[in-house]
Amino acid sequence: MEYLKGPAASSPGCVLCCECGVPIPPNPANMCVACLRTQVDISEGIPKQVSINFCKQCERYLQPPGTWIQCALESRELLTLCLKKIKASLSKVRLIEAGFVWTEPHSKRLKVKLTIQKEVLNGAILQQVFVVEYVVQPQMCDACHRVEAKDFWKAVVQVRQKTLHKKTFYYLEQLILKHRAHQNTLRIKEIHDGLDFYYAQKQHAQKMVDFLQCTVPCRSKSSQRLISHDIHSNTYNYKSTFSVEIVPICKDNVVCLSPKLAQSLGNMSQICVCIRVTSAIHLIDPNTLQIAEIDGNTYWRYPFSSLCHPKQLEEFIVMECSLVHNQKAVAGAGMRSNKHMLAEVWVQKTSEMNTDNQYFCRTHLGHLLNPGDLVLGWVRQGPLVGTWGPRLKFGLGCSLKAPGREEEAGTRTGRRPGPGQTGRRLGIGEGGGLVWFPHALWPLGGCAGAGSVEETPACPVSAQSLVRSICPLHCNFSPGHLCRAWAGVGASSLSCLGSP
Repeated sequence: MEYLKGPAASSPGCVLCCECGVPIPPNPANMCVACLRTQVDISEGIPKQVSINFCKQCERYLQPPGTWIQCALESRELLTLCLKKIKASLSKVRLIEAGFVWTEPHSKRLKVKLTIQKEVLNGAILQQVFVVEYVVQPQMCDACHRVEAKDFWKAVVQVRQKTLHKKTFYYLEQLILKHRAHQNTLRIKEIHDGLDFYYAQKQHAQKMVDFLQCTVPCRSKSSQRLISHDIHSNTYNYKSTFSVEIVPICKDNVVCLSPKLAQSLGNMSQICVCIRVTSAIHLIDPNTLQIAEIDGNTYWRYPFSSLCHPKQLEEFIVMECSLVHNQKAVAGAGMRSNKHMLAEVWVQKTSEMNTDNQYFCRTHLGHLLNPGDLVLGWVRQGPLVGTWGPRLKFGLGCSLKAPGREEEAGTRTGRRPGPGQTGRRLGIGEGGGLVWFPHALWPLGGCAGAGSVEETPACPVSAQSLVRSICPLHCNFSPGHLCRAWAGVGASSLSCLGSP
């Protein structure tokens, strides 16, 4: 006889199924899985076929009771929407897993595979896997109904800009796509000088107006029109219109500021170049590198116009370029740009290479220009008459731009030609003209782009060049003395400004 040193290994016992007699492990129901499923169906009460509404025009699904949402096929959002359709039936079972079964996109069928568990007979837990089929039924949403009835919009945003190009709208298009500001738009209509955005709700239109005000300098005004009125329920139906006007200043434009605005910006020159437009207008003085930012409210309080646009530029070649160092800071001046360098350049038109006509100017792009570079500029010929006061400045105002590079040029004070010589006046002005006595009357032209250039022959004193004036400065003048004066339009009046 042998003795066992350890306890004997116990083997699990088996019982016979009370229905079919198959040996099975013991369970509270004493039934096999096959017999248990024939006795109990845990998916009872869960619909195997459900309908779901889909709008073909806007490609959105209906989420009861009245919300339309946009979902991609086999996405998490669409699976959540499908489970909500049978949420009440799933409350009696435990959902273990849910997922899509692939179907053809054009079959109008969505199949969801569900795995559920439920406690049955005497505490036994039964798990079952089955498929629920969703039939996609077409149904037009309320917004698309209004579109088909030609009464689809409740608010419209009219965006306008009075320019010769559409650079600003191309910039707005990229921002709208980036921030998805168009997702509530029913329709976008392009017209001659702007865009119209149509919305089903006034709140969506107001949101677009707020987005435009944060993106570009603009101003807006709103109005509404009564469509219908129910006297019994005291309800009103309005159509709202939002008018948004964008400032007509764009990149690479040369502008002329009013004296009051230029003084408020740190005694900035009135002739500036716009280097970029974001939520504010960024200006630079090419003569001193002084920069300033003008927001929409400031612009509409002190409006100014553009003197030159890029289509007016001519091609020049840089003959000589020298940097200007140790630029003296003027008291009360604003901030200067650290990204640009001041330089003095001589340029010549490519169409006048067989002549000796050259132009001298200052530029704020000294770090980019080299002799031989091709640039774009604009020469202003003729007087520039302003409406903001009689005070004058003069010098060369330039804005040069190389193809493919942002290059603008600055200003330089001109000199009076000697007797018997032909002078080339390069000047920018804020009034009617500038008079040198006794040589000639030189109208002072305005600069927009590449500056102001006027051919002025030095002529002797004649009866046509003499203008009578009263000097308010009590200057001790004698015959033949030179002075500076400002002449009104047509030189009908003259105001002395002192000695040259």
